[in-house]
This record gives sequence, structure tokens and C-alpha cells, in this order.
Amino acid sequence: MARINISRTRGVISGVSRLDVTLAPRETETVTMTMAGGELAVIEARLKRDSIGADLDLIIETETGLRLEDTGPETGTVEIGTYLEFWPETCMELKIYLSNSGSQNASAVLLAPASSLVSCGN
Repeated sequence: MARINISRTRGVISGVSRLDVTLAPRETETVTMTMAGGELAVIEARLKRDSIGADLDLIIETETGLRLEDTGPETGTVEIGTYLEFWPETCMELKIYLSNSGSQNASAVLLAPASSLVSCGN
């Protein structure tokens, strides 16, 4: 039997940790999240199987000006999702932009694991 000896908390303090969305070509969904400080922040988006021809682009912007992106034709397809991670030193609010740059509708899910913290003050 496999055992997990080490676990680490990570992620969202407020905002959605899962969002199912359908995006038309060139449509963007914007989501705001607050991420815990001192924990790994993970955000990913995946296309559902019926989304052949869609292409997801994932962009994160912080209030401090940090911008991360996983864009382009190599990712965001049915075969390969989009994925971003970083380690914020302090609690921070993020704007997440999920866009469909493809030619067909995107049936997608945006995922961000929840933190074990309940607020930035913990």
C-alpha cells in the first residue's frame, strides 16, 4: 500500500477552486482568486473531450505586476492542458484570464487547489 509521508498545503483562500465554463472562439472568462502566501499556487485549465479545435490560453496577473502565461498552440488543446505554478511570498489577489484562441467552442474546466488556510491572517 502506498503511503504519503509529506503533504504540503497550497492554493486558493478565496474564489473558486473549480470552474466549468464554455467559451466561444476569442471569448475570455476572468476570475479573481486570493492565493495563500508561502504555499505553492497552482492553476490549470483543461479542455473536455468534445472541444476539438479549441485552444485555451491561461494568463495570471497579480496586483504587484507579476504576469505568467501558458499560451500558444502547443498547450491548451484536448491532448495537453494549460498549467501555471508559482510560490507567492505573501497572500495575494490574482486575476486569471482563460481565453479560447481556437476556432471551435471550448468546454473547459479551470482548477486551483484550495489552501488549508481560511484567511490571509492565519
